[in-house]
Amino acid sequence: MKTGDIAPKEEGYGSERECLRCYHCGEKRSSKEELREHIYSKQNGGDIGSGTGEKPFKCHLCNYKTSRRFRFKEHFYTHTGEKPYKCDVCEFSAARERCLKIHAQITLQLYEMRQLNKSIFQWN
Repeated sequence: MKTGDIAPKEEGYGSERECLRCYHCGEKRSSKEELREHIYSKQNGGDIGSGTGEKPFKCHLCNYKTSRRFRFKEHFYTHTGEKPYKCDVCEFSAARERCLKIHAQITLQLYEMRQLNKSIFQWN
């Protein structure tokens, strides 16, 4: 299903603004694009263009496009410099969750190697 296939219900909201209501849950959105994102995030876990090649999340600062809301959010951190994913053990932080996971795996492996080296040297 393409995002253009969604026909939202429109209803008056105040004297000048129109509001779009989700036909699944009744939540209101201020634009057709917001309503599309809301509907697909509820149905597909945020993957709007799954299987269609459609990439509705477009960065207004560069040419990046994606079908996944979380990837778009993580991409935007490259522009803001924000690094919200923080390591519990050290001062490391990352803009992408997968970078933190890789860091955690490497840190754990290094810790295990140090523990192994300690036990080897203490044994002698």
